[in-house]
Amino acid sequence: MQGHRHLRQVYHAIGTIVRGAPFQYGYSYRHIFFTFNETTRRIVRFSREFCIPALDGTKARAVPASLSTPSDACDGISFVMGAFRRNDTPGTLSFTYGVNDCESALLTLSVARLDTLLEFGPD
Repeated sequence: MQGHRHLRQVYHAIGTIVRGAPFQYGYSYRHIFFTFNETTRRIVRFSREFCIPALDGTKARAVPASLSTPSDACDGISFVMGAFRRNDTPGTLSFTYGVNDCESALLTLSVARLDTLLEFGPD
């Protein structure tokens, strides 16, 4: 499974709009992977937060530097919608996601890499 949140809001706590915000409803999305027990529905393992790198590999499409952290090289909005195993590349999982509400993309990870990312558990 995968979850997400966005770190940057476009409204101040008092309800006024943040001037210069690059997106209307929030941005700087962060994701986590997690697994859960099928019977108890409790989370068993989970990853650190991460962002999905910008498709073009640069900061050109990413959140402006003045509004992000120095390590950001990610699109402002990315939203994972699905996951599936690929028959053409055994041992991998692919995740479909949207970029900035206007493009679609595919992220593919090896099962071994995903296992490494799921580093935290209840113990």
